[in-house]
Amino acid sequence: RDKAVGQSEPANWKLEGTSGAALNRDDLVGKVTILHFWEYRDTPLEEPYGQVGFLDFLHRQRQKAGVAVYGVSVFEALDGDAGARRRAMQAAGRLKSFMNLSYPLLVDDGAVLKKFGDPRATGAKLPLWIVIDPAGKVVEYHAGHYEVQRDRGLEALDAAVTKALGKP
Repeated sequence: RDKAVGQSEPANWKLEGTSGAALNRDDLVGKVTILHFWEYRDTPLEEPYGQVGFLDFLHRQRQKAGVAVYGVSVFEALDGDAGARRRAMQAAGRLKSFMNLSYPLLVDDGAVLKKFGDPRATGAKLPLWIVIDPAGKVVEYHAGHYEVQRDRGLEALDAAVTKALGKP
C-alpha cells in the first residue's frame, strides 16, 4: 500500500472486457477510477459478493460526477489458453448478469495486477481496490474486503472517491 499510494499508475497496460471492449491507461485520463481486482472462480458465488452490489451502487451514484468503475477478474491460467479465456469471460458475464451490474467487467492474466502491485506477493489476499485520481495518481490501495456499513455501503471506499474528486 505504501509503495502504491501517491504514485502514478503503471504505464502500458491493457485489459480485455467481457463485451469485447478493451481498457488501457489512456481511457482513464481525467476521471476518478476504481479498479476492483478479484480472484477468478468457476464455482458458485460466495459471500461477500454483496460488496460488488455496493460497488455498483457507488458507480450508479457517482458516474455523472466523472467516476468510472471497472471490475477485474484475475485468472493466471489465461496466458495463451483460448478455452480458459472464454471460460473466464463467461464466468464474469454470469456475475455481471446475476448481480445486474452497470459497470464493465474485465479479465486479467495477472500481468496488470502485478504492475499495480499484487498484494498476494506479501501474503495478503484479493480483492484489491485501487482508486486513481484524474491526474493518474493512485490515491487508494486496499487489499481485502472493506467493512460494509448496512446503511452507508462501502463508506471508506466512497470517502477515497470523494477525496479523489477534490471534494471535502
